[in-house]
Formats: sequence, structure tokens, C-alpha cells
Amino acid sequence: MKRDFFPSLVWPKTENFSSAKVGLNFHISIPKWERNKKKSFVLSRLIFSCRKLSSRPTTRQTNTKLSLLPTGRIGSAVALRAKAFGFTVIFYDPYLPDGIEKSFGLERVYTLQDLLFKSDCVSLHCTLNEHNHHLINEYTIKQMRPGAFLVNTARGGLVDEAALAMALKDNRIRAAALDVHENEPYNIQNSASPLKDAPNLIVTPHATFYSEAAAIELREMAASEIRRAIVGRIPDTLRNCVNKEYFGGPAVAGAAAAYPGKQDPRTVSTP
Repeated sequence: MKRDFFPSLVWPKTENFSSAKVGLNFHISIPKWERNKKKSFVLSRLIFSCRKLSSRPTTRQTNTKLSLLPTGRIGSAVALRAKAFGFTVIFYDPYLPDGIEKSFGLERVYTLQDLLFKSDCVSLHCTLNEHNHHLINEYTIKQMRPGAFLVNTARGGLVDEAALAMALKDNRIRAAALDVHENEPYNIQNSASPLKDAPNLIVTPHATFYSEAAAIELREMAASEIRRAIVGRIPDTLRNCVNKEYFGGPAVAGAAAAYPGKQDPRTVSTP
């Protein structure tokens, strides 16, 4: 049995900032800065899964089929890196146009069942919504090849942790690597998670992004977004504002009225 745990690290991906000019709060998301670290984490876990992670015999990457769900910016980057290591990469993404698989040199399937049935490794890169909550559950795990490997760096709600724990204990799943969890911040050793006693599990606390360079880049990108808010038009100049719906005319007008003498942030020009 092998179980790896890493120290808890809480790092917000969405920041809340206040505009001193008119007393408005705006939330910005920084979606780009963590991609490189996630790609590296996924690939390292996949390669590790082919070596001696569990009591099962090791495999070769050239005989291993990696399945991606879906193939967005991170998924496609993982695919290109995995191909360089000899993985056969297949994907399922109903939202991509036909022919995209030829440009990447990948194999495409058109149902989730086909993807899981062909997979030696499954890597999740989905957003979470009401349609894919617990996408990996007892039923879909049974559709996977016996001894498959699961990596989730997307959203914790995509995986039914109780079903995954049972599959690991029954050796239905070879091993799993999880960086995201249904309840965060996450500490598997101090929680009542069903994964607490699961074998062949690698757990990180939503921290695959972290490096010293990434931490610096995060602050720089957040500061740049704040500057755009201060010297530009709110929210028009904000690249990743996630609450633009609150910056309509009445909201900004009300804030401006509450702070007389302050300039309407929508009309501030860039120097």
C-alpha cells in the first residue's frame, strides 16, 4: 500500500478587491498563471502510474492509452506532452468541431462510455456544473478498464469520493492522484473523507500550481488587473472580472452618489 500526502496549503484563485475611488468591490479571476504547473503535475503522475505505484506489474508508456476529458487549453497541452513520452492519447469533447483531432494527432471518441472503456489512464479537465457532478461514480468506474489510473486536477465535485475509495480498496482502480476535493480546504488525515483509508492514492491540497515563480506571477497579474480598474473603465477594461453583472448603470451611479466628488470609474481615461 502506498499513500502520499502533502501539507495543506490554501491559496485563493479568485481575489476580492475594493475600488477606493467609488467604494465598489470587484472580483477577478486569474485563469492563466497556474496552467504550466498543472500540466507538469498531470504528466508526472501519469508517468509515475506506469512505474511501481502499487502491487500490480509496471507498464510501459508506449502501451498506455491516456484519455482526456475534455480537451481545452490544459487538456490539449497535456496531450502534446504525453505524446512526447509515448502515450497514445484519446479524448472526448462534444463541444469541439470535427477535425480538431487531426490537427493534434489524437484519437477521438464520441461517447463517454467509449472513452472510459479504452482508457488505461483518465485525466479530468472539466468545469463543474449540474450536468457533470459526480461524473466519475460507481457506474462509470465499472466502465473503466480494470487497473485504470485516475487523475483529477479540475474540480473535486467531478468525482464521487466514496465510489473511488471503494474502487481503490477493491483494486478496481489501479491508483488515483487528486489535487481537488469536494470539500476544501482539505486535510485527508483529519477528515471523515472516505478516501482516508484508501490505498494507492496521491493527494495534494489544491496546490499543484505552486512554485516560487508562480506565486510571484500571481501577484503581478493581480496587481496589473487592479491597475486596469484604477486607471480604466470598470468593468470594461477588466480582463477577468467575474461579477460584471453588478457594475450596471444603477450600481455604479449609486456608488458614485455615495462618494460625492469621486469620478465615475467608467469615464476615467488611461494616462
